[in-house]
Amino acid sequence: VGFDSDNVGVVFDELLLNDKTPKDYAQAIRKKNAQWGVRRPLYVIDPSARNRSLVNAESVESALSREGIHCVHGQNAVEAGVQEVRKRLQQGALLVSRDCRGLRAEAEEYRIEDRPDGEFKVVKENDHRLDALRYGCMTRAWHSNTPHGTAAPPKTWTPGEASPHLF
Repeated sequence: VGFDSDNVGVVFDELLLNDKTPKDYAQAIRKKNAQWGVRRPLYVIDPSARNRSLVNAESVESALSREGIHCVHGQNAVEAGVQEVRKRLQQGALLVSRDCRGLRAEAEEYRIEDRPDGEFKVVKENDHRLDALRYGCMTRAWHSNTPHGTAAPPKTWTPGEASPHLF
């Protein structure tokens, strides 16, 4: 996810690796960054990446750091993150490339559990890209009360005339 100067998020690419090592992740990340010319990225990681392996007591986060991929922990409040993504989509503050087919497929299947207690819980399956999107959006909260590009014109503006605020 990239954010423009208006804080509009643009998902321009996706990458999902399964059963790979942190070294593999780092190589894939560097390759994507080079492909897109990304400089000075902020990496956001699932907070569970700080958990240590039972095999060697190392965490995914520390292994990535050793590879030069330094991360901040994502905000893991699922309901707040889902609402952030939803709000951005409704207000035109999140755009997703047509080429992000995996993310779009996950979004089509994403759903909330029907629970008798009314607790907000999502069905946790096939949602790795959506989790990453949620973490990314939570790093740059959307604060607009109006949809992007639909702000009310100045009160002195008359349709068909230039706004006096432009002079």
